[in-house]
Amino acid sequence: MPSPHPIDVHVGLRIRHRRRFLGVTQEKLGAAAGLSFQMIQRYEDGSNSVPASCLFEFARVLDVPPSFFFEGPRRRALYTRENMELIRATQRE
Repeated sequence: MPSPHPIDVHVGLRIRHRRRFLGVTQEKLGAAAGLSFQMIQRYEDGSNSVPASCLFEFARVLDVPPSFFFEGPRRRALYTRENMELIRATQRE
């Protein structure tokens, strides 16, 4: 199974941090967005990409702009040696 994309991991962490900050459970966030708590878990750990429609719903429920989920120090996560090697390898194919 391939590793999650660093952006998916970053977005998931932002969802988790905001949800916990507000004291919202995965069950409550899922119910508000029409999703199971298991799906929220997959989004939060980055194993599933969050669709744009869900990001907008999460932003509404968690009272932040959608851009909130992309803010922060993700560049370091994107430009790791492993990620750069993967990018170079896929560009050669």
